[in-house]
Amino acid sequence: ANCNNGRCTLYKAGAAATAVINKGRIKKLYNDSLPIGILKDTKIAKSEFALENGGMAAVVSDGVNLNEEILCKMHMLNNKLSAEEFAQMITDAAYNEDDATAGVLRFTRI
Repeated sequence: ANCNNGRCTLYKAGAAATAVINKGRIKKLYNDSLPIGILKDTKIAKSEFALENGGMAAVVSDGVNLNEEILCKMHMLNNKLSAEEFAQMITDAAYNEDDATAGVLRFTRI
């Protein structure tokens, strides 16, 4: 992430969707790639986006489902929770036995 202008570049290989909350809208980024090690030549998917002041991105493991309920909570609580609290909320909502990991990036101009 560029700390001066909020431009982000995300590289993923076979990972779950990423949620971006920006300008009051939520967007799910999907990448079309297989996990590293499945094939000899793995394609790394690249996504680029910009975060406005207060915008955030949530990158999750495949044990987390960024369903409509979670996305709506993220939208409603956008300015009320810290990035760490968002990550905890996302992993607490995982309804399966798989690993549940979430990393949340919030862009704040100082």
